Amino acid sequence: MKSIKQIIMAGVLACACVAGAETNTTRMELIAQEATAKLQETLGSDLKRVLKKRGVVEAAKFCSSEAQNITMRINKELGGSLMIHRTSLRYRNPANAPIEEEKEILEALQTLRKHHVVLPHSLMQKKSAHHYVYYKPIFIENRVCLKCHGMSAKIDKRVKRVIADNYINDPATGYRMGDLRGLFVVDIKTDTNDTK
Repeated sequence: MKSIKQIIMAGVLACACVAGAETNTTRMELIAQEATAKLQETLGSDLKRVLKKRGVVEAAKFCSSEAQNITMRINKELGGSLMIHRTSLRYRNPANAPIEEEKEILEALQTLRKHHVVLPHSLMQKKSAHHYVYYKPIFIENRVCLKCHGMSAKIDKRVKRVIADNYINDPATGYRMGDLRGLFVVDIKTDTNDTK
């Protein structure tokens, strides 16, 4: 009978072999990580700048008016074979609504989280030889996020007004530190003729 250690080592070696065979997937994952970092850093630094200079109300206005523009600008910089966006089950902006596949992934991650499973840093889906989709969970990791996404009773009334003026029936509140907020999704097509 094999020991636990032998089973674990066999699993590690099997993963290493698969990883070696999947160098293209690894390369695509690195590209997706860079794209995600670029969008996350740009949105984060721009938001922090507005928050510091003009306060939380203006930061809420900034998000509603500029987050999509920043995402489009980053996509343009990244080129046509790669597209990035954010999505959530409780999205604020309809432009961030998940497609069915993203919804299923978000629901699966929520279920795992509910059962105290440590979620993966990212997921990579190989749709074809030339088409990959990368998913990176977004967590509420900074208390400043709760100023617009926290418990309704704790959100400044002026911020609530900005949200109500820009989003009908906003479901994107009620979060706590560490909650799963959504996903970064990076769609990579290495062959622009691949429509799958």
